[in-house]
Amino acid sequence: MSKQRKGNDFVVKIKKGITDWRTWFVYDRRTSSLRLESRRNLAMSNEGGKKLAIGKNVAMREWKNTPDQEINFKKSTINSKNKKCLTPHGYANKDMTILTWWHCNKNKSQQWQRKIVTPKPQPKGKIWNTGFHLSIGKGKQQRSLFRSKQANG
Repeated sequence: MSKQRKGNDFVVKIKKGITDWRTWFVYDRRTSSLRLESRRNLAMSNEGGKKLAIGKNVAMREWKNTPDQEINFKKSTINSKNKKCLTPHGYANKDMTILTWWHCNKNKSQQWQRKIVTPKPQPKGKIWNTGFHLSIGKGKQQRSLFRSKQANG
């Protein structure tokens, strides 16, 4: 199903007004991972995997239970266990801007809003939270987080 075995990642970007299946996420509390709702085998990580570092692109990668896939939600920031925050490259709030991991500094470009999706009936024993949409900015400047095309990792 997935081409992740060959080292391909799904790059994460922001775009205005996108509302398709690539923009809905779930948070798995058991594994502290942020996943795509439509493809829960993909978890937020960094492009190429391995250790999460400053300036690395954010990617959705196949879940492998590695430290770079452990994500925290603190108020409105999304950060890794080693204190790197989800940030648009160069703090630019423009369409198709790639997201990177950067020092947490309370910049507006690191303040993400979650819009909760109406809950669906869940089978008993499911650990998934309700799906949500992640966006940054307000009004005309609002951009949504989404999984973009595959890229070599």
